[in-house]
Formats: sequence, C-alpha cells, structure tokens
Amino acid sequence: MMFKAAVNRNMNEEKTETRRMQEALNNVRMQEPGAFPDLVNLFRGHGFKPIVAPGAIVASVLIPLVEIEGRTHILFELRSSKINQGGEVCFPGGRVENGERPEETAVRETAEELLISGNQVEGVIPMFRMMGPGGTEVNAFLGRIRDYRGTYSRDEVQEIMLEPLDDMLRMEPVIHESRYELDPGPDFPYELIQNGKDYHWHKVRRKFYFYRTEPEIIWGMTAELLYYFLEEVRAKLTGNAV
Repeated sequence: MMFKAAVNRNMNEEKTETRRMQEALNNVRMQEPGAFPDLVNLFRGHGFKPIVAPGAIVASVLIPLVEIEGRTHILFELRSSKINQGGEVCFPGGRVENGERPEETAVRETAEELLISGNQVEGVIPMFRMMGPGGTEVNAFLGRIRDYRGTYSRDEVQEIMLEPLDDMLRMEPVIHESRYELDPGPDFPYELIQNGKDYHWHKVRRKFYFYRTEPEIIWGMTAELLYYFLEEVRAKLTGNAV
C-alpha cells in the first residue's frame, strides 16, 4: 500500500506540472493560432533526457576496489537477513535522495554500509546505467577504497566478500536467457488498441549471469554489472574496445 500511495502521489504531481506547463503555453504569444517558434533552433543543444515512470526508484551502487598486499580485489556484501533480499550478494548502494547526485549516493551508501569515511572512497568513475527488472534505474560507479579495515554495519550487511580481480577475470559465468511477458491486467483499455485483448505483446529477453564464488553465488543485477565491468577491464587491458 505504501508503494501504491507513492506512485499515486507522483502521478498527481505529474498531472499538476502538466497543467502548469499548459497554462504557461497558453500565455505564449504566437503570430497566429497554431504557429510556433522555430522548434529546431529552440531545442538546439538539447541532450538525451531519461524518461522515468512515475514512482520509479533511482539508485546508485559502487563497484569497490580494495588493494590487499598489492593485489586488487572487488568488494561484495552479503546482505543482512534483516533487510530486503537478505542473503544475496550485492555491491554497496541504495536509493538516490532528493537533491543528491548519483555519485554522491554511491559514496554515501558505501560509507554507511562499510562504516568508513566518504573520503576513503577515491576516484569515483561512472560506469553503467541500467534498468532493473522491477523498474529501478541503477547507476553504477567504480571506485577505490583506501585503508579499508574490514568493517561493516551489521544492520545491513551479514559479511564482506573480497574476490581477487585476477580470479574473477578467469572465471566463466553461467549464463541463462529468460523472457518476460507483459501482463497488462484486466483494467487495461484494450478497446483503444488494435486487436484488443488479442494484441500480440512482445516478450522481453533478459540474460541472467551466475558466478560460482565460495561460499556464495553472485547473481541477479550484481552479476550482470560484474559481467560488463569485467568485459570493460579485459578491453582496457588488451586495447580492444567493447
């Protein structure tokens, strides 16, 4: 119920903003009804603008690198059983708060979950932006953690896993392809589309990656980010662009 309320609130805010924009548009003086300024020039310099569904969550994670005795490791967290998706392996991260830049979220959440100072997270670099199966937009950053002593918050983290990067580069993941099928629901306005309830909805393909580390399996979005990160590392080391 809390999620539905948040969605409804965001949709109401979106409708209010649309009405405000329409009122402003009505106040624009045009040479004649239906005439607009040169829209091509008006939008010149406009970049891609992400379209996020009302109520969608935007989150950030950090792919943390830790140096141990001259060897680079990737840090993973085993989520506490006290929180959602407990027992799964993940990167540090969480929801982007109002007024916060995605990279700030990645650093803040990492510091909170590992009980370190944000200043210990160095060289934060944007790596990937992806949409999770539940509609969450995830921004992934790469960063190095300096002087890490193995600390973590037991409220959110059950334990820490440090996997050597060279081992991960040699590891072949199990890859399984699945398909998602859209379920519009009984209240969908089928009368507004061709073929109504017999409309042919496309199935969405998605690959799932599984890394058999000991003692935990890394899978889901974390494994997907890991897969593409390792591909980028290989490309940089060999001079071949991905």
